[in-house]
Amino acid sequence: MIAIDVSFPDKMPLEVALLALANKLRSILPIVKVNFLARIEAEVYDLISRSPEGTSLQGGTLQAQLGVTDPGKAMREITRAITSSILWQVPVPPYADKTTLKCEVRVSFLESSLVDILSISSAVIISENLRPVKWLEWLLTAGSQTVVESHVFTTKIGYHRTRTGLGSMVIWPGGPGWHVPEFAQGTIADNWLTRSLRYIRDRAENIFQQLFTRYLAS
Repeated sequence: MIAIDVSFPDKMPLEVALLALANKLRSILPIVKVNFLARIEAEVYDLISRSPEGTSLQGGTLQAQLGVTDPGKAMREITRAITSSILWQVPVPPYADKTTLKCEVRVSFLESSLVDILSISSAVIISENLRPVKWLEWLLTAGSQTVVESHVFTTKIGYHRTRTGLGSMVIWPGGPGWHVPEFAQGTIADNWLTRSLRYIRDRAENIFQQLFTRYLAS
């Protein structure tokens, strides 16, 4: 529950004040919803892109080793997959009588399934030898297990083909194989996205209160 301070002109009868507030709430609910969803989408993108993993995907170790050519597009698609599950409901529309004001707005963060997130177009890259590189699935679920057998990553590009210009996977027969760098390893329950969005509900409450306070005062 969120509390919002509202002031009324001196000597205004309570019934009139409550009716005015109910009318105001009805008028601002649509614009609050639009702005809230836009702010949350921006917040989610900011959190995942500024995280250690998100930063590394933008010109760092993760982009080099995973071969992600357009990390910005990938993170935008991930953001949309996450925020598309947000449910805005008004089970009790603004209503006032002589002594009370009633209004209930519910914002639910439904858990985005991993299937939804892994279904984005950027989740799989086709390599130079036409094999699928499931980089996002590896990043979110593979943990420390070896993902690419008999290969090793090298920044010495030389004659090796590279998608990003930052390095390349090369064959190393009998080698240890390749796994996601330790700092970015994830499982279904604990990964880049769950770590980045740990406090998104707290931020959503702050945004919700800011918007209602702002538009009620306008």
